Amino acid sequence: MKKRIRQQRHKRLAFFHAVNCWPSDNGQGGCDVNIEYELEQTQLELNDVVISIPIPHGVNAPVVSECDGEYQYEKRGSVLQWQLPVIDGSNGSGSMEFSCGGNADDFFPVRVTFYSKKAFSEIKVGFPYFSLFVLMMNRRGRGLLTGPCQVSQLFRKLL
Repeated sequence: MKKRIRQQRHKRLAFFHAVNCWPSDNGQGGCDVNIEYELEQTQLELNDVVISIPIPHGVNAPVVSECDGEYQYEKRGSVLQWQLPVIDGSNGSGSMEFSCGGNADDFFPVRVTFYSKKAFSEIKVGFPYFSLFVLMMNRRGRGLLTGPCQVSQLFRKLL
């Protein structure tokens, strides 16, 4: 059984991260599981990435044979957490292999969490030109300056 999990920000944007999970029956009442990730937008940097794979209840701890990064098995939550501090253009792909009791469907859904310092899209957020809405009154109650104005205009009027 082969399942491919992809995360998509928007239909028009390219996929930024792909995770493949391939569990296969090992003939001993369990599965050999191969998980891979690939960063498809290499300009991004994903930080504190955790790929969480559910482990069936009542089976022994998974035996990890290969792992890029670190892993931790949480018996109480029945989850194997694959931890990667950074995924970026220089570290754009990696894999983990382990063996565990259970059926192929027991290892889904796979959950991926991370944060990024960069936006996923090329949209830039700008700030408006510095302006104020000002109403200044003189002693006689007449307005000296009203409406939107640039900060420099305000200071010229004050001086």
